[in-house]
Amino acid sequence: MRRSLLLALAAITLLLVWVSPLVAFSDVPGDHSYAAAIDDLSSRGIINGFADGTFGPGKPVTRQQFAKMIARTMGIPVSESDVCHFGDVQAGGYADPLFPDNYIAACAKYEITKGTSPTTFSPGAQISRAQVVTMVVRAVQKVQPDIALADISPSTWGNNFDPLHGPTAAIAQGSGFLLGLPLADLDPWGVMPRGEVAQVLHNVLLLIDSTSQSTTTTSTTTSTTSTTLPSTTTTTQATTTTTVGGGPTVYVTATGTKYHKLGCRYLAQSSIPMSLAQAKAQGYTPCGVCRPPV
Repeated sequence: MRRSLLLALAAITLLLVWVSPLVAFSDVPGDHSYAAAIDDLSSRGIINGFADGTFGPGKPVTRQQFAKMIARTMGIPVSESDVCHFGDVQAGGYADPLFPDNYIAACAKYEITKGTSPTTFSPGAQISRAQVVTMVVRAVQKVQPDIALADISPSTWGNNFDPLHGPTAAIAQGSGFLLGLPLADLDPWGVMPRGEVAQVLHNVLLLIDSTSQSTTTTSTTTSTTSTTLPSTTTTTQATTTTTVGGGPTVYVTATGTKYHKLGCRYLAQSSIPMSLAQAKAQGYTPCGVCRPPV
């Protein structure tokens, strides 16, 4: 199961290597940190821009907006039959007749959200990073239960910042949902802006896509050859890993800042493969112990 997750994470990190994606928003240049994610989410109709042609990557996301985003990301069916039991949620009134009450009700049905109390959702409140990662982890666990998630406890934020959100942050980080975010510089209780939300949901979609496809960007072939000698039998197992896209493959950990060669002792707790170019682009530096390619 762990091997399957690592292969999926390899696919995510390789897909994160992009070349000037076609972004239609005037405030999201091709070299923007979240340009690829914004382009992906926009093309799938999960997050739209504004009438003035901007995306607003730094603008906050409300809880009711995120309910719609995560429902669309996970492909959750939503209809008028999804009745919202939270008393503070408006019924319709927007261009999308299912927003916000039916999306929120669908999320509650899948136990993605439990509200801010048994009877309230706080739909207009700006959503925090901690709340986003918890809802994302719940969504994958409930909607895609066959996808193996990894817990790297403690996360960069530590598990003690909150008894509910701390453990889910460790799962989100270990499963690759937070790749591309400068976690050490971010407050888990801070408001998560649209650009960061797009990056997280983009990572989730890459994991779902990579585990559902019959072929992935990384393939591992294991062959076993038995050689019979006069008095002994020797079995040799060879493993070949091919990375689509070219360039050497290096390995990073879920919490470190260095990239490594396979077999480095610092990979004992976690080992996430990615291309050398991607490692450098994300700010990783070479390990001084195993001396990986530079």
